[in-house]
Amino acid sequence: MNTQCTGKREQNKQANRAALLDAARRCFLDMGYEAVTVRDIVRLTDLASGTFYNYFPDKECMFREILETHINELNARLHKVRQQAQSRPSSATPTAPSSRWWWTCRTSSI
Repeated sequence: MNTQCTGKREQNKQANRAALLDAARRCFLDMGYEAVTVRDIVRLTDLASGTFYNYFPDKECMFREILETHINELNARLHKVRQQAQSRPSSATPTAPSSRWWWTCRTSSI
């Protein structure tokens, strides 16, 4: 039974952290980094105000984590595109990416 409690507690921690990160992404996109407060982020969740500080010391650390995650996802996509390009026959003509591709990448990663 203790294992189930520990498992549930860990799931709650992961869910709380994910909720805070998601709320922060939305706030940063809507209001800009400088205008966002920790209170703004917490308001978009069902969490208590102090819960934020159980996961992040301040909004700058949270922003850095979001940015690092975004950069890592972008690097993974670029690596995949490079691999696909290298596996093409040399006679294949490359095409320019559409603006829709850019918008999809931008909105799905943030």
